[in-house]
Amino acid sequence: MEEEKTKKLHFGYVVAVGVFILMFPMGFILNAAGIFYTPVSEEFGISQTVFGIHIAITEATMALMLPTVNKLFRKYDTRVTITACMILEGLAYLADSMAKSVWVFYISGFFLGCCLSLLIYLIIPVLIGNWFVKNTGMWIGICGAAQGISGALFSTVGASIIAAYGWRICYMAWAGICLVVGIPVSLLMVRYQPSDKGLQPIGYEGTNASEETGGGQLSGISVQQALRTSAFYVVAFCPLCIAFACNMNLYFNSYYLSLGMTTVMAGTAASAVMIGNMTGKLLVGVVADRNLKVAVMVAGSGIIAMPLFILVAPRILVASWIAAFLFGISFGSCNTLGPILVRNIFGNRDFGAIWSQATRLQAISVTVASVVWGVIVGRMGYSGGMWISFALFVIAVILGLRSISNAEKIRSQWTLEEKEAL
Repeated sequence: MEEEKTKKLHFGYVVAVGVFILMFPMGFILNAAGIFYTPVSEEFGISQTVFGIHIAITEATMALMLPTVNKLFRKYDTRVTITACMILEGLAYLADSMAKSVWVFYISGFFLGCCLSLLIYLIIPVLIGNWFVKNTGMWIGICGAAQGISGALFSTVGASIIAAYGWRICYMAWAGICLVVGIPVSLLMVRYQPSDKGLQPIGYEGTNASEETGGGQLSGISVQQALRTSAFYVVAFCPLCIAFACNMNLYFNSYYLSLGMTTVMAGTAASAVMIGNMTGKLLVGVVADRNLKVAVMVAGSGIIAMPLFILVAPRILVASWIAAFLFGISFGSCNTLGPILVRNIFGNRDFGAIWSQATRLQAISVTVASVVWGVIVGRMGYSGGMWISFALFVIAVILGLRSISNAEKIRSQWTLEEKEAL
């Protein structure tokens, strides 16, 4: 009987697959949003900038709602909260498909922001962290890579649907996928923590898991304690600097064309960023399980990318693809390295609340980044912007390494808290 139990597939792997699948509907919100800019703005007779305000609303909402959504995520059944997000996302896209005014997109952007705060920032680090004691970084990286895959896949599929049937049908297709795929996965494949299924986390035996999750307890410090430490701001600003620097990506296509690339060549260079993005999520996660300092250095690949763009690419075009790939690694690391560093310093006890506060700062910075980079590039040119991006990557690496050195001191303050009391 005991042998049968050990041979049975651990439900943690089912959760990991479920989270991976849920990243695909999430990918519609931002990763594939660009395909609608031209057809929608042309039909409504508005500029793409006016239409693009709905994305700014989505990002601002996400930043504001993160702490609230995290509380709901912990308080209510995970199946309920994620299913509600899938329904809300589906209804928002259904409303978009019938829109007669751009204001519909602004309203739906608010609801999509509420969904995004849970789907992009919380479910991967929180659920994977709960279910996996061993190789946590690797599984966070694998699930995170699905975000890049979904962006590449649905940008192509969506563009084909728009070309053949129009943008309204494409939004209907997005709504259908959210409802038909998202709801069953949320209900059947996801649980908040192993105790919900009477299990221990994967990797529990033979590790120090008893210190973190054993006996129904979580170790770490409270969110109130964390926010009073300088270590919190060090670790929060590490992914923030990377995310802000990576928004320079908005101007890469114009830069490629200024070097004499054809539109097709510029497109392949943009694809190199996406490939690097997917690679970065997985690579940083895998490396972090073995050596956090090396993972921080991998996340700082943009330090190499930016000089390649500025100094080498104008003379040797192939350097643009190499630089784009390395830049993409940094791009992909934002939401992989951050939660790993936060958990390493502050533990599991209030991880979701601490990470939601840290990533809230990142989300706010991303909301204003496109405007700021527009001013920077307008005044300093592409090279000037890229040197600023380079400096931000350097700062991020310094902060990441500093956060690791802070961990030992903070860990001495870790305490245990009964899960029932959370």
